[in-house]
Amino acid sequence: MKVAIAGAGRGIGAACARALRGLAELTICARTADEIRAVAAETGARAIVADVSTDAGAEEFAAAAGAVDLALICVGSAHRAVALEDAGAEKMKKHFFSNAVAPAVAAGALLRRGAKHVFFLSSLATRRPPMPGAGPYTAAKAALESMVRTFAEECWPRARANALCLGPVRTQLHVDAGTPAEWLEKFPSAEEIAPLVITAAALPGTGRILDAEALQLDPAAALAGDGRLADVEPFREPPLEAEPGRGPSPRVRAALKSIPLQAYPRGAARLAARIASLHGVDESCVALSGGGATELIERAIRVFCSRGDEIVSPFPTFEVLSALCSREGVRHRAVPARRRPDGLFEPAHSAAPLLSAIGPRTRLLYVASPDNPTGATLPAGEGSLLERTGIPLVLDEAWSFEPPKPSGAIRIRSFSKLQGLAAMRVAYAIGPPEQIALLRKLELPFPLGAPQIAAADAVLDRPERTRRAGLLLVRERARIAAALRELGCAVSESPAPVLLVRHPAAARLLFALQAAGLPVQEAHWDPSAVVVPLGRRAQNDRAVSAARRALSP
Repeated sequence: MKVAIAGAGRGIGAACARALRGLAELTICARTADEIRAVAAETGARAIVADVSTDAGAEEFAAAAGAVDLALICVGSAHRAVALEDAGAEKMKKHFFSNAVAPAVAAGALLRRGAKHVFFLSSLATRRPPMPGAGPYTAAKAALESMVRTFAEECWPRARANALCLGPVRTQLHVDAGTPAEWLEKFPSAEEIAPLVITAAALPGTGRILDAEALQLDPAAALAGDGRLADVEPFREPPLEAEPGRGPSPRVRAALKSIPLQAYPRGAARLAARIASLHGVDESCVALSGGGATELIERAIRVFCSRGDEIVSPFPTFEVLSALCSREGVRHRAVPARRRPDGLFEPAHSAAPLLSAIGPRTRLLYVASPDNPTGATLPAGEGSLLERTGIPLVLDEAWSFEPPKPSGAIRIRSFSKLQGLAAMRVAYAIGPPEQIALLRKLELPFPLGAPQIAAADAVLDRPERTRRAGLLLVRERARIAAALRELGCAVSESPAPVLLVRHPAAARLLFALQAAGLPVQEAHWDPSAVVVPLGRRAQNDRAVSAARRALSP
């Protein structure tokens, strides 16, 4: 591995060079000849004496380093405490130049020579309340972080750009800035910080501004977003309609009647253990939700994304996803699904177009399997390709009737479909323990109410009923799809409890089904298509009769 370190004559840059001694081919640079040559003699690195804050110095360093795998930009300065109103133009320009402009100039020269990853050092001062006396320094570091994000955008996919926000470190900069000696003694040394810098530089992704303290305490949380809530209108209550599938069993109804409503709910942990056992995973791999699959998707967005980040998914898909992204200030990058000659969609998701859509701001992948409403499923091989990206994958299996297979994805399931418990909003996620732990950070003290726990327990007590309901639904789906095809409709192929139906007279079909009181939905992306949820046999027969009246000559 080839590594270049700018600002390696002392402090953190020199400590990183020592930590990489014998592990990488090093090219190091600083303005002070004696210091940089001493570090080179100690580490076996190639030393360049140059001022990377100038175009000529940066170009000289970059030419000597060549196309490096990693460039550590450890350039910057500190200053004595000064009120912002007293700083004056010269001090402001000096520290903006040394802490923002100089690192950017050095990085630009290295990127033009083919650097694959530029990694900057910033400060936790940008993530804390303003510190009196540190205004010029903090503002300059905030500008640097903006430049890091811009580098990430402009250089993707040929190169990455990230930064690490460090707290105070015991270096000469703090001595020059007049930091009291009793404070300096409490700061970690540059040698203690260097391994953290190197570890952070090896992490995947681009456009990240990492919090060093969080990275030390909880690496998974440090790599996730901070999930600020966007200023948007709240969700409107959806129209009242039945969830596709069957009604609740007599056992569920009896369990609900026996609940002591005056007591706080108990049993959520036991329910999580039952679900873990059912799927052959540890309890740490299960997160519960009393708000349905939708609430778990929202949690995932808040955990893994910050405002301005992106989520990649097929399109069309679960409509609530775009609304949730809007609420959190996250962009939904929708990738059009592949169509068949009849205008419907391929029955299997392909990883290739989703992988091509991943960009520097992508923080989450979302795939529904079966998808709502296309019915497409994600084959195991395609899912493995998506899991290898290092970006969390949420696999929404709320409409799947097959047991989830262990994988690196976060798999979401609900008790709404076959069990007829849409009103209960009981759902759960199964996934890697470190990702599930992040979802649990947003879990309420009572994640499920007593009626929800009782209903879920009653369902798990009779797994054979769920299997039987699934078989009946598959049979019913095939029957209704065949009847609609006889009327000239193109009907999606899927195990999902909905039919995506295309017909030139789709508007007439939509009106007829709505007039019959059926929960049909308009396919807003396709004027020739409607989405027909399946219900009980009598409801499905009414749908076929209405379709015949609308489409028969």
